[in-house]
Amino acid sequence: IRRPPRSTPLYSSAASDVYKRQLLDYGVTKRELTLAGIAPLGAQVVLSGRGEAQANRFNVDLATGDAHVGGAGILTGAVNEDGVRARHRQLSWLSQADFDFAVVDGEMTSRLTEARASGGVVATDGEGRLTGASFTALFVPLDQTNSRIDHLKVVGQVVGTDGRAGELSSDTLDVAFEASEDGSESDPVLLTAQGSVRGVRDLAVLESELLEAHITRDATKQLVVTRLDARESVTFTGEDGVTATGDRLEADPVAEVAVLTGAHATIAKTGTSVSGQAMKLENADRRMTVLSPGVLNHSAPATVGSPATRATATWSRQLVVEDRSGRIVVEGNAHAEWTQGPLAKDTLDANTINLSVTPDPGETSDEPKQARRLLYAEAIGTLPASEGGTPASIEVRRYAPPTSADTQPKLQRLMYLQGARILADNDKGTISVPVAGKLLAMDSRDIEQEGAVSQSPFDTSGGGARGSSLFNWKGSLFMNRAAGTVDMVQGVRMTHKRLGEARPDELECESLTASFSEPPPPDGGKPALTLDQQFRGELVSSLATGAVWMRSGLKELTADRLLYDARSKSVHASAQEGNTATLFDPAATTPLNARQLTWDLASDKVRVEDCLLYTSPSPRD
Repeated sequence: IRRPPRSTPLYSSAASDVYKRQLLDYGVTKRELTLAGIAPLGAQVVLSGRGEAQANRFNVDLATGDAHVGGAGILTGAVNEDGVRARHRQLSWLSQADFDFAVVDGEMTSRLTEARASGGVVATDGEGRLTGASFTALFVPLDQTNSRIDHLKVVGQVVGTDGRAGELSSDTLDVAFEASEDGSESDPVLLTAQGSVRGVRDLAVLESELLEAHITRDATKQLVVTRLDARESVTFTGEDGVTATGDRLEADPVAEVAVLTGAHATIAKTGTSVSGQAMKLENADRRMTVLSPGVLNHSAPATVGSPATRATATWSRQLVVEDRSGRIVVEGNAHAEWTQGPLAKDTLDANTINLSVTPDPGETSDEPKQARRLLYAEAIGTLPASEGGTPASIEVRRYAPPTSADTQPKLQRLMYLQGARILADNDKGTISVPVAGKLLAMDSRDIEQEGAVSQSPFDTSGGGARGSSLFNWKGSLFMNRAAGTVDMVQGVRMTHKRLGEARPDELECESLTASFSEPPPPDGGKPALTLDQQFRGELVSSLATGAVWMRSGLKELTADRLLYDARSKSVHASAQEGNTATLFDPAATTPLNARQLTWDLASDKVRVEDCLLYTSPSPRD
């Protein structure tokens, strides 16, 4: 038996009676050494300063530096400076293992170049744990006798845990290492898991077919993942119930930014889902951006007193949602629908939609939680940007319940508002169209339902004047719920057709102001002033000014000022100094001219004040 120079000493640390049951065989010519012991793991090899190995048999070729362990074995960490063995660092296997050591000048050294083990491989450092069917580790030299790990590959039912509620499982696992800051050890820099990958951290779960994690040390010298890349059949479930599915998920855990991509990438939580081809999540800013065409779906079950609701939105460019600020932007052919049971449907179309909702301070904030509300909305069409563009529009439909199981709900009320730009301030209770536009209001409720209160803030039909009204203007529209007014200016035209009548009423003017009133709520509370509260208004009056022309039936009226009283169903027309209010009646031989006149539409009687005698031509001649 010869101890080769410059090689690691081989010896048995067992008691003398154990020596008798062990075999140490050294072939001098072949330079092969065999150390065998009685099972279990009766042979032991101690590498000075590195630790010890236990197995039933060791075969070492001192000429090539190859060490083979047939059967199960255990590697245990070296003795610490305080004399306590570091048994928390351990590698074990059940089938076999091979260790390749460097050979220098024909002599085997203690510098490890490669290690392989198979059969129920388990590696642990006392906190973390890694298991698999087999592993291969490659090492790079530090000097002639020392090395550090450079690459690790584990194959077959791989499971790794970190001792802190984190777990990773896959079919294979590759880990690349680089030298630590002082160069004496190795730090993992790239982890690659493939095949049925599943990562768990607390209650969050990530699943994919491929996972890459880039690792570095932070300012406190702790290992942190700086970039995560999951591919193929990606599914993520967060602690808060958020789920994400797609083809690829790229994340920066330090910056708390993630990008989800795929043909049908989807993020969902509690009845709400967002789908697109590319979605960016920024947790620090509580922002989500869908960088592609997409779809948003939201549904809520029925509750006591409220029907089930469903909302759907689509867009062609992008969607931005900022929880912290409450800002939402929908860009590109934006279309949204909201249904409240089978009897209510609202639709919004625009090129761009800007929404402001109640900000969400987040789970870590001390601010009290409150129900989120829509505060402000802006819908913008493409008319301002292109000559052949389209306006923004809002449509509100309300249906009557079906009379039988065989019939469909019947459209009962309709409101349609259109303009290049539409703005709504919920808390101020205002809606404005600062450009040209049109408004259609339709009420087809039966006569016996006249006592029912209108739900539309644009219903200018009043108590019993059921039918449809179309308004056009070239300037602007502004509704103020608190003031109870709707103002339209510049080139205003109204066409109103009552139910059961063949001819519509028509009105043209430069400015039109409709006034409405709302009765107190049934519970006696304060009057509703915001847009999200039920509208119970009824038309009180309409004031038209500037080049006023009106036609009702076969009669026509021109004036500088016209006031319609919805309650008395009368029209009061007046003229400025030097002008006249004129009523044209085909049944009369001459027009009626006056400074002021009142026309009772219900009885078709006219009362003249300050009558003028000269004749005026028909305004449409």
